[in-house]
Amino acid sequence: MNLFLTQEIDEQGNKVCLGTLSCSDGVYHFRYSDEYNNSSFPREFYIVPGFKEFDEEYESKKLFWFFADRMMPKSRPDFKEHLARLGMTEFDEWEYLKRTGSRLMTDGYELVESL
Repeated sequence: MNLFLTQEIDEQGNKVCLGTLSCSDGVYHFRYSDEYNNSSFPREFYIVPGFKEFDEEYESKKLFWFFADRMMPKSRPDFKEHLARLGMTEFDEWEYLKRTGSRLMTDGYELVESL
């Protein structure tokens, strides 16, 4: 399964698909999208932190720090309540990413299941 990393590019809420995050057999993969690589957007402005090379496929056995840092810490006292609000009874990293979109209030990045 893939999750598409999008980012708002203007004040009207228009978004561009920057790349794809996937997980297969416990290995995470991130790759910039062809659409983004072939677009006229100033790529240097929309680079995803930690992923400098636009033509490379990144691979890791751990979730990339850019996405991991966007999760609520499991050590927070209200973490179980947070999971319950998401409809989860236990923590599953991939499911958590799908349900939260890995969104922060401070930027326009979001993981979505479909475009």
